[in-house]
Amino acid sequence: MDGKKRVIALGATGPDFEEPRWESPDAPLSEAPTEIKADDGDAGWTMLYETDEGAVVKLSQRDHILARIDAAKREILAADSMVKLMAFRSKADAMRQLVRASRDLQLINLANELKLRCETQLGEMLRDTRLSRGGRPSKTAPDSRSGFTLRELGIDKNLSSWCQRLAAAPKERFERVMAEARSGVWELTRQAVKKLVLEQRPKEFKRHDESIEPQYRCPSCGFSWSGKPK
Repeated sequence: MDGKKRVIALGATGPDFEEPRWESPDAPLSEAPTEIKADDGDAGWTMLYETDEGAVVKLSQRDHILARIDAAKREILAADSMVKLMAFRSKADAMRQLVRASRDLQLINLANELKLRCETQLGEMLRDTRLSRGGRPSKTAPDSRSGFTLRELGIDKNLSSWCQRLAAAPKERFERVMAEARSGVWELTRQAVKKLVLEQRPKEFKRHDESIEPQYRCPSCGFSWSGKPK
């Protein structure tokens, strides 16, 4: 089969797409693939979608992955339980393994960001659970939204600590690092997140302004003087 003409139909990636029909003249419907693989196809690899209006949309493998990541991000934001977030976290891990084979650093970082956002939201839920109970979440404490215990959800103390650290990080700093990582210049690893997001920089002390002569006063005797403190 000619790689440039081959059309691969995969499952819908967002609300605007219905399940696509297999319309390749070179292969019967039974041979239409249903799962995406990192090594599928070549440079001419495309996917065929058909919208509700009957319009045909062709997407490259990269576009398909980007659409899946974008759809997953919206699902994570709408997740209302730890069960859903842990399921999305597993899917994000699978996505990371998929895009790593492509060696596309931008895609890799987007997939890593997906997992980090999932863990951040999970940390917010864990923190809310801790605050409502007046202490650290117990290993057997249930997720009020699902009824499962943290242990049953696969949340150990290390994951709980990591997620809550992400949730406690300044939002502006987190978003700035995510935006920089999307450029694909450097890889968004856990070590990078620790350094750029979680580690607090030492506060800068105000330097003495030579143009201003501060006044000092003794609280006991009331004696005052000007100049730098000794």
